[in-house]
Amino acid sequence: MTDPHPDYHKIAGTYDKGRALPAEMMALWLDAIHRRGRLQAGDSLLDLGCGTGRFSIPLAETGLEVFGLDGAPEMIGRAVAKPGAERVRWVAGEGMALPFREGAFQTVFLSMVLHHIQDRERFLKGIRRVLRPGGACVLRTSSHDQIRRLPEYRFFPRAMEIDLKRMPDTPVVENLLRRAGFDAVLTETVPYRIARSLEEYIEKVRHKHISALTLLTEEEFEAGFRECERSLRSLPPDGLGEESLMLIAGYRG
Repeated sequence: MTDPHPDYHKIAGTYDKGRALPAEMMALWLDAIHRRGRLQAGDSLLDLGCGTGRFSIPLAETGLEVFGLDGAPEMIGRAVAKPGAERVRWVAGEGMALPFREGAFQTVFLSMVLHHIQDRERFLKGIRRVLRPGGACVLRTSSHDQIRRLPEYRFFPRAMEIDLKRMPDTPVVENLLRRAGFDAVLTETVPYRIARSLEEYIEKVRHKHISALTLLTEEEFEAGFRECERSLRSLPPDGLGEESLMLIAGYRG
């Protein structure tokens, strides 16, 4: 893992409060994952770094055979307690040594995971091993331009500095996939709304929906949050703009 990195053992209890997606936004992401993963009903998918299962369970509900793997037992514990968790096969384990046979999955999906990995090329080669021919590694991540555009980073400049340093930009991710042996790489920008209202957005920031916020001191966070909340509350009710993230897919030949 790269340093600094969040302690997901400690933040498991509040993780979902900052990251729950509105139903219409989850539907958008599920469609994009199916499309880029070239998935059909009954296909197998590994949600690598699944956390509390916020994607694993909805993906399983679309008719896929889903495995959810995470290295933090506390996160898995939260996942298995959710409605629908019985549809997913949960595995506590590390992404650098995937406990699956070669060609086990059609798709390996990662949401905001790659920036936590030190040896990224080796990590991606391990993912390629467990994909069947024609299978896809699908990464949900942020470009550097997207990080710079997020409004709250203005109030937490050290969080922006952390994320620009630890998160590989889109061309870097694309090159890593090619070096790891993926034959084709496709990238798209996925626009979405992170919250339905300003109040909901404020609550997400309050619960540190960006993991870099957990790396700040409490004094840093509280000072930045006060200014962020004041700024957001000054906006009109429909003042939330559209955000975007990257979906990058590498395909095994």
